[in-house]
Amino acid sequence: MRRIATSGGGIRWRCQASLDAARLSPAARDAWGREKTAANRLVARGVMEQLNQRRRLRDPG
Repeated sequence: MRRIATSGGGIRWRCQASLDAARLSPAARDAWGREKTAANRLVARGVMEQLNQRRRLRDPG
């Protein structure tokens, strides 16, 4: 992770892979973004399924 200064004077954290993708062509950058979004959705879906299973076990009724 790297700290990147924004144009508004703030600071954002960015992973090195996203910084590398920013240097690619617009089409390649968009493809990388779609791939990352899909992967993040899968992870989020898995986390929610685990939480829902725990809730059902804890609160059967």
